[in-house]
Amino acid sequence: MKISELKRKLVVLLTIFSVVFSFAQTDCELRWSRFTKDIDATTDIGKALVTAIDENPEVITSWWVFDTVGEGALRTNLEELSFVTTHLKAKNKTAEVIVDEIKNAGSYVEWKSLTTSEVGVLDEIDIAKLRANEAAHTIERHGFEVTDDLLKRRATEGIAPDGSSIAKRQGGRRIGNIIPPMSSKFIDATSMKKALNAVDVSTSAFKEALKAEKLAKGTDTPPLFKFQVDLGETIGLGYKKPIGTPNYVLTGQKLSGNPIKINGLTKIEVRYKLNRATGKYEINTMFPIE
Repeated sequence: MKISELKRKLVVLLTIFSVVFSFAQTDCELRWSRFTKDIDATTDIGKALVTAIDENPEVITSWWVFDTVGEGALRTNLEELSFVTTHLKAKNKTAEVIVDEIKNAGSYVEWKSLTTSEVGVLDEIDIAKLRANEAAHTIERHGFEVTDDLLKRRATEGIAPDGSSIAKRQGGRRIGNIIPPMSSKFIDATSMKKALNAVDVSTSAFKEALKAEKLAKGTDTPPLFKFQVDLGETIGLGYKKPIGTPNYVLTGQKLSGNPIKINGLTKIEVRYKLNRATGKYEINTMFPIE
């Protein structure tokens, strides 16, 4: 690929980025300047980067990720560019999702460490427990791969990461969405695994909560019940609605102000649902709480 062709491709990408991510003209110009420097064909590093992009154009996306999170030294590191490029494809993620994950982790090194350590953390049995019935939504709404932007959206628009919402009704008709007390997620796969183990049907926490629910409802088979467990370590984060705003939002509107970020969540709430066909309880949802 000739340098001129490569530059034309990046111009198109930067135009798209400027629209999607609302980059100002100055930011695009600075980005263009950095990229031009990185692909300088008079240097060995520049030549290697051009070759890598020629072989796989998606490397440009990984370059953009490093540039966006301020990891300047990694913009021309072919090994790390390859790692991110492979991760993007394997996990079917967008560049903005990776950017959010790196920022939440604190640095690229920390993110990569979490990413590689999470391989195989949640096995098929764990996933089956989290998706045991059609209403289950732990992974879709509270999984560690849910972005902060999606949590913020729920805190201001009432739309969950999976696109669902709780109707706010008035006079029998829907007028908007209810805003939950907090929209939260697990910070990584390990946290989800620990939470799942802490609320499993084999635990005393589960058995004691079910016993209490049976006594409270006067039945041996309550259809639903929930309980909370404190894991004693940070396992999640969340966002609350902006200060002074109502707990609902009208259809097509958004609460004004910035959602409040809550870090360091150590507790979880799990909600179990009875599968009447099997007589067993299945997880409906599980999420971090204050």
